[in-house]
Amino acid sequence: SLDRHLGGGFPAGGVSYISGVADAGKNLLLFKTFAMNQRLYGADSCISYAPTEGPVDYLFMRKCGYKVAIPQENIEQLQQSRKERGAPLLSKEEVKELSTGIGELVLNRAPTLEGVMETSLDLIRSNAFQIVAVDSISAAMPDAEADNEDFTKSTQQGVHAIGLKRFFQHLYPVLAPVEGEVNTTSILFTNQVVSNRKKTEAPSYLQQYIKEWAPAGSNAAKHGQLINLVLWSGAKERETTAGKKVVVGKTVNWETYKGKAGTHDNIVGTYDYLYDESPLRTNSKDLVSAALELGVFVEKHGKFTLTRADGQQHVSLKEIPGWEADRKSTRLNS
Repeated sequence: SLDRHLGGGFPAGGVSYISGVADAGKNLLLFKTFAMNQRLYGADSCISYAPTEGPVDYLFMRKCGYKVAIPQENIEQLQQSRKERGAPLLSKEEVKELSTGIGELVLNRAPTLEGVMETSLDLIRSNAFQIVAVDSISAAMPDAEADNEDFTKSTQQGVHAIGLKRFFQHLYPVLAPVEGEVNTTSILFTNQVVSNRKKTEAPSYLQQYIKEWAPAGSNAAKHGQLINLVLWSGAKERETTAGKKVVVGKTVNWETYKGKAGTHDNIVGTYDYLYDESPLRTNSKDLVSAALELGVFVEKHGKFTLTRADGQQHVSLKEIPGWEADRKSTRLNS
């Protein structure tokens, strides 16, 4: 449903932001996007990734469905950890699987904001990458901050805005068609949110209607982005195991603060994030709801009719080959 409301996903030839509070699921959505690119392009998948907040989480990438080759030193650390915990070591077959990737992942390890932006521009200019991602743009440290030895003085906010402004100024000519060639790079930035000053400045009777946070970023970023998708956590998903209710996931809320290239502003929705299952899995309830919204399913007297592209119809979900959903999973919520 998120893909549909974005007009097919994150657009090519421009910048999209995935913003959100801490633990909202920004990396989950970013890596799911990597995984879908890999499924579409196979061995031709080519992605650049700039991790500005810490080391690359290869295992979480794989859990999100993105089959990336884990470096040998990381696998050795994993083996050592399993040994210390008394867990069985990975077999040769498992090590081989973890060492194998599909397509190419190029890491952008420039140490400062300016370096990350300059390298990203070169990658975008090559038009060889389907995705150029920075995680996160708000955490990238400017040169002036890196050279500042006095921790009590911070210049980051001003120079960060200047760095982004210059990036977008240089980006527009890169994305502009030259002699018919169109740049098809999808540029994805994860981004933090900040305290919303408008809430504190608003009259008391209006404050309850204003969110406590707002996406961070300079004016250049606000004008240059095609989509700014904001995420925040919703209700916890629980299951009863051995007589106890256990948290197995959560609902992720999303809203398009800005929408271009196939979508609009202020569209809202949700999706489920289950911790112990592949996040690429879509549950049957979401599929049924989406199919009803699109008119693929028609519900009448508690039965669904499925209309296929070839005109064939099924009067019951149980008659669809391969459908093994039970009554509970196909129930529609009000």
